[in-house]
Amino acid sequence: MNEIPKNLEAEQAILGAILIDEKLIVNASDALKEDDFYDHF
Repeated sequence: MNEIPKNLEAEQAILGAILIDEKLIVNASDALKEDDFYDHF
């Protein structure tokens, strides 16, 4: 099975943007799922 490539910098950018503007969580939560992130917390 092939894994989807992961981009840690993109993940950090998304999380950083949410920290700066908490309203972005609505857009991000609609578009992103747990499997989109490399490390599952």
